[in-house]
Order: sequence, then C-alpha cells, then structure tokens
Amino acid sequence: YTYKKVPYIRRGSVNHPLSPDEIIEIERRSKRLHFDEMPANSLQRPGLISDIDQQKIIYYIKKTGKNIPSNFDYKQFLVNNELTINHSGKVRNAALLLFGKEPLQFIPHNKISICVYSSNEVISDFVKSEISGDLVDMVHRAMIDIQRNVKFYSSIENLERIDIPEYPLLAIREAIINAIVHRDYFISGSEIYVRIFSDRLEILNPGGFPFDGYSWEEVENSGNSLRRNPKIAKFFEDLKLMEQEGQGIPRIKKLVKEAGLPEVKIEVTQNTFKITFFN
Repeated sequence: YTYKKVPYIRRGSVNHPLSPDEIIEIERRSKRLHFDEMPANSLQRPGLISDIDQQKIIYYIKKTGKNIPSNFDYKQFLVNNELTINHSGKVRNAALLLFGKEPLQFIPHNKISICVYSSNEVISDFVKSEISGDLVDMVHRAMIDIQRNVKFYSSIENLERIDIPEYPLLAIREAIINAIVHRDYFISGSEIYVRIFSDRLEILNPGGFPFDGYSWEEVENSGNSLRRNPKIAKFFEDLKLMEQEGQGIPRIKKLVKEAGLPEVKIEVTQNTFKITFFN
C-alpha cells in the first residue's frame, strides 16, 4: 500500500515503510517483475543504445531467416522489440544481454565458470576458465570449452572411425541454454557453474524454483513452464536454440537415455537448480 507516495507493508499491527530493494523483491516474487525487462544500469550510468552492437542484431536477423532492408535502422529494431525504455535512448537488460558490446560492464555476474577436476570430488587442484559476453556467444564458447575437457571414445564401423563423447553433447548444450535463459539474474555475485569431474558433469544454475507451493516432481509431471526471463526466451526461440516451452528437461532425459547412460539427477532448492550428468 502507498500513502503520500511512500510504500508500506503491514506486519502485525505496524505499517513498515519499504525500501526500493524491498519493493523490487516483492514484485519479483509476485512474478510481476522480470530482470530482462528492467532498465540496464551500471554503477556509473544507464545502458544506452550506443552500448548495443549493430552487427549482433544483423546476425540475429539473418539467423532467423529474415531479410535486412537497405534502410535498416537498428535503433528502430530495438524500439519495435520493446528493448528500449519508453522509446528513449536507454535500453533494457535483455538488449545488453543479447546484443550488448560489453554486457559485463552492466551485469558483472553474467558469467559461466567451468571447473575441471581430476577426481570425482572437489579438490584444491583444478583448472578453471570463465566465459562472458552476449548470451548466444556464451552458449557456443561454453560448448567449445566443455568439448575440450571431456573424453571421447572411438569405434570402427564399416571401416570408419566414429568418435563418441562420454556425455551426449546435445543434452549438455540444452542444459547450458536452459541455465542461461532461466537463471535468476537478480542474484548478483553468482554465476553459472559447470563442474567436470572424473565420473560426472554438473551444471549449477543460480535461480531457485519459480513455482511457489509446488514440488519439482509435480511441475515436471504436469509439463508446466514459467518464464523467468520472457524476452530472452523469445529471442532464443527465434534462433531455434530452444525447444518448445517446457520440453527442455524431457529432451535432455531422452538424449541421455538414447546414449545408454544413467538418468540425470536434478536437485532443486530455493536459490539453485543443479543437473548432474553421469559419464
């Protein structure tokens, strides 16, 4: 409730004034506020149209099979796709995450950390790499790094050598995309973690369970889906990087089963979503 433009919340018999951060948290939890739709800001200034890479927009348009008009105006593209704030020179977080020149300048926790361990447990001796940039590029670079660090086995069929990875790479790619699209970007100071052990691969995503009052098993069995970042999800669907809504986990399980591997393990908490692949 508001009184003289000051928001309050009723706790017991007392009206408590709310801080801006508390207002954001209430709206976020009530699913009325999405990070990708909010105005982009760094510590110094707001995100502007000049922070957008025009070539990334052109790449997106070409990948979706559309023609680039001779009088193409990337600023108008941003306006038409509701990636600006009230048709101003300021942009939303989705614009920077998808097409930004330096997204890390505004969203410093937009990273994927890939840690490779020589054993089946966390030890002090490991190799770590960090991936940042726009979201589409992060998918491609993460997969290159993962392929570099997993084992491949070879078999001969009809005099041809076939290389078989220890994990179904399409399933890993699907899980990486799910993590990027559905992570909770409100949780600052935490990135996506990929941990490669001798016997398994884990993908840990910052972003708790978005269905209040339901268990993961209930939602998985029903096939329901909830978009935490609807604008990002739309652009990934346009690029054919995402399957039909709600089909990501079933597709991962199907690919793992076809590879003859143990079923993936999914662990959901209030603030994290972890999926484990066994080699």
